[in-house]
Amino acid sequence: MLLVGCGDDPVTVPDVTGYRLDDAHNALKDAGLENFEDIDVIEDRTPLMDSNWVVLGQEPTAGNSTEPDATVRLDIAKPEDDGVRERIPAGSPVSDELRQRDEADARSMAEQQQRDEERKRQQDADNAKDAQTFADAIDPAARIAKNAITDLGDLGSQIAGSGTVSATTGASLNDIERALEVYKASFEDAPDHINDHADQLQESLDQFMRAASTLLSAEGASAVGSVDRFQQLYSEAQSRYNEALTSLCAGTSVQPPLL
Repeated sequence: MLLVGCGDDPVTVPDVTGYRLDDAHNALKDAGLENFEDIDVIEDRTPLMDSNWVVLGQEPTAGNSTEPDATVRLDIAKPEDDGVRERIPAGSPVSDELRQRDEADARSMAEQQQRDEERKRQQDADNAKDAQTFADAIDPAARIAKNAITDLGDLGSQIAGSGTVSATTGASLNDIERALEVYKASFEDAPDHINDHADQLQESLDQFMRAASTLLSAEGASAVGSVDRFQQLYSEAQSRYNEALTSLCAGTSVQPPLL
């Protein structure tokens, strides 16, 4: 009897382009192909985890017949490599996976943006409430301080005219300084979001107090220089004070008692 040997029947190569490398290997094995050559087309890298790679091309191509022991070449890269995403066939498993990931990321970003906007709206509302409460709290003291600062300006004019500092005038200057010190302390509790304006107000009050101290030395030969220095300090402090108080009361129902 004559025995005629025959090889295994050829198999049809499945389409694995656009598959994760591990899925591509499994699909080829299921088709009866056991030999693969994985070629990194970007760099000379060896895959450590097949699921991190994507197939960009194959040889033989899909639909061709080949012997079961033939080697299938797979051109591979990582999806995040430059230019790779554009080479992944549309509608392939990895293309769909990346599209779904993009959609999920976009939804997540939109939800985060919505949460951020809501937090900002709530923070703005809280800030407005805190600013109103603080402006209401300092308003009586601000009106008293306005009178004290106005009196300081009047004393400066009086001393400029007389060239002397009487005991009464000196006592008045000391009273004004103490009143401004008390008023200055009230800004220590300012809400954080208006703290810069509170700092500017405190700095301007310090300058008013320096101006008051300058007047105490406005006698004799130094009188003219002291008065000139007072007027400079007072004018600068007045401008800074009005600007800071206006900013602090902005958005509240309190009409700032400007100088």
